[in-house]
Amino acid sequence: MAKPIGFPAFLKLLELSDGPRRTELRKKLGGGSGFQYWRPVQVVAPKAIKPGADINLLKTEIDSLCSGHQRQYNKNALIAFDKWIKGKSITPIAGLPEILVPFGNSGLDVRLKPDVSFELEHNLFYLNLWATTKPLLSMNTLSVGLLFCASAYKTQGHATHKHLILDTTGNRLFREDDISPIAIHLLKDKVDAFKKDWDALNPAPPPPPASPTDQPGAPKSP
Repeated sequence: MAKPIGFPAFLKLLELSDGPRRTELRKKLGGGSGFQYWRPVQVVAPKAIKPGADINLLKTEIDSLCSGHQRQYNKNALIAFDKWIKGKSITPIAGLPEILVPFGNSGLDVRLKPDVSFELEHNLFYLNLWATTKPLLSMNTLSVGLLFCASAYKTQGHATHKHLILDTTGNRLFREDDISPIAIHLLKDKVDAFKKDWDALNPAPPPPPASPTDQPGAPKSP
């Protein structure tokens, strides 16, 4: 069984075409903990919605968590997130539990836990951040990803909340109302595609050699 993949990695796999997607899956099935490129902004984003949050102090925290181009990209994501929350009466709330959800019968488990949880205009929101242009997310990918996430939590009994994806690179907020009407069909197509990838990368072992008594025409024991 492969290590569960996080939601950002899941979105990336949904967006990639067949060849690059299979290459990515091969890396994940090869083991290892992976590199959580966007972990710094995921750590500080929940702090940015607290009363009196200091964005410059949070940038300094990102400095302590990473370096080089990773630092700059995570800072850019934080700045975009801060711009989005400015002027909104946001109240932090307790987050949803982390859950592992099978992606149909594809062989993959997806680890879900929204990055930021808050109340806005008497509604509960749970938001995931997307912070890279590699790849750019299409409306179909956003639809499949958000449908899968929202449905998984509703199945677990968390039905009084709304899910969002904030694309910090494109300044796009994707809501459940934006999900394509054909998203369920797109999701099933992706499950089938992932299942083919999984089977190709995890071929079934050959059956064990038959024992002499299993051979056709073998004499039966008295």
